[in-house]
Amino acid sequence: MDWTTQLVECWKNDGLPIAEGASEEEISSFERDYRVRVPKAFREYLLAVNGMVHAHDSDGRLFAFWPLARIKPVLPEYPAYPDGLRDCFMFADFMIRSFEYAINMDAESQYLGSVTLIGGAGPQFVSQSFPDFIDLYLRDARELYGSK
Repeated sequence: MDWTTQLVECWKNDGLPIAEGASEEEISSFERDYRVRVPKAFREYLLAVNGMVHAHDSDGRLFAFWPLARIKPVLPEYPAYPDGLRDCFMFADFMIRSFEYAINMDAESQYLGSVTLIGGAGPQFVSQSFPDFIDLYLRDARELYGSK
């Protein structure tokens, strides 16, 4: 079973409705508007299931995955963060935005697709790729919660 199927099954088990995927045109428009490249795996996720259905849906552990229309850049909300997060976009949160998760969409970066925890003690690396992030999420791994 691939990671997108596992994610959908997890959400179904939590009783969450499953959103219809975003369209290729919506994703391309996002890329044009922000001048970024949506990483391949994240694009596959958005095409398959565009976040959680309702704006304030969350799973049983209080993780919320945002639809494309809600995904936004880190720096306007966290202007003191390093400029290296310029092309990182928040796509999910934990415990009603106690902290967020952002994915790197800088097409020129060696970190394209990596996921960073935003908030708390400052930005913290979580995973090298979106599928790795989903694996951590499905296992409820400690790395999701940052260092204490």
